[in-house]
Amino acid sequence: MLERNSAIAAGLARAPRNPNDQSGCRLGEMRGWSLLQVAGFRGSFGAAERAIASCCGVAVPATIGPVARAGGLLIMRTGPEQIWLIGPGDTLAEEPALRSVIVPGIGVLTPLSHSRTRIFIDGPRARNVLAKGIAIDLAADRFAVDHVAMTGLDHTPILLHRAASNRYELWAMRTFALSLWEWLTDAAQEFGADVVP
Repeated sequence: MLERNSAIAAGLARAPRNPNDQSGCRLGEMRGWSLLQVAGFRGSFGAAERAIASCCGVAVPATIGPVARAGGLLIMRTGPEQIWLIGPGDTLAEEPALRSVIVPGIGVLTPLSHSRTRIFIDGPRARNVLAKGIAIDLAADRFAVDHVAMTGLDHTPILLHRAASNRYELWAMRTFALSLWEWLTDAAQEFGADVVP
């Protein structure tokens, strides 16, 4: 299997370093994960949802927004008939079982790991940085922990996941990852940003 290269390696190398002791946030790239998309058809997608629930041991979120967790696995609905499964490693342990029950008449499984970059920002000022470029309300009562939203950041489409109270993970297509990274590091400078190599 080919090794996955970072789409933002150049940006990580030249990212500005925090010149003072103020640290309002940390930024970095998450590695060592796999992403499998399950997409289907109206009318038959219920069978795919039941197969995912059976193989993963947790119900699929009924709407776009909430994230389900099963051990180290994240399950996100990203569209009416589209679900993302994210877990550690190069491939999901659940993938063979899912492929055996989600047949072409029910849905389609597509590995997306190589097409996405997963960037994180965390710390007490992470929300302030994101608020500069995201047009959704990031207040805790509006965008809760373990919720996702399809949105845009500086004209770049992303999936935003609030992974913890002060931690956000941004999923971007590799094509746009470096420009997104450069926007984030620039926007975070005023708050004191530490870049995790």
